Amino acid sequence: MVDSLGRAGRLKDAEELVRTMPLYPDFIAWMTLLGACKLHRNLEQGPRVAEEALEMLPESASPYVVLLSMYALAGKHDEAKRVRRAMEERGMKETSGRSYIEVRNKVHEFVEGEASLHPETQAIRNLLQELHEVNAAEESDPSSDHSERLAIGFGLLSTKQGTPLRVVSNLSVCPDCHTAAKNISKLTKREITVRDFSRYHVFRDGSCTCNDCW
Repeated sequence: MVDSLGRAGRLKDAEELVRTMPLYPDFIAWMTLLGACKLHRNLEQGPRVAEEALEMLPESASPYVVLLSMYALAGKHDEAKRVRRAMEERGMKETSGRSYIEVRNKVHEFVEGEASLHPETQAIRNLLQELHEVNAAEESDPSSDHSERLAIGFGLLSTKQGTPLRVVSNLSVCPDCHTAAKNISKLTKREITVRDFSRYHVFRDGSCTCNDCW
């Protein structure tokens, strides 16, 4: 219900639900609401919700990371610096994106920014670049080393045409990778499932089951 209200933009109703639910809200409930605040660029409610999430799990960097993203998208660079300082004071670092895909009973891991560690790196990049060029309307960055896209590219290279791809990621998929995955699913006629931090995204023929709300 928190997720549904958040997607619909009813953020005040979603927060009231969290605060008045019969069971004590957990970290996931607050992070779900924080994700909705990010989706709707609510910079008034977001920081307050992030504080609630941090009270539930003080050692987690996730609320800080979402706040950083919110402020960056809004061009609030001073606020973003303040969040980074708070993270540094607590000895926290931004979590690296990691994605996993299983091919022929072997799990392959891709880490954001460390694509060169995988033996198929150049082939993956070449394929992603080709797909980007085919789709002239795509605005995402074809050189991105985000782990989700690298895992999808490896899956395309390593499986037969038409084979569904299943990727698991430790972070929420970024808008750039989300757009790329939609386009890749349409160009390759593949079903691509990405299980990220908060939900499943199933990409088919250029669309996603989340309806671009996550």
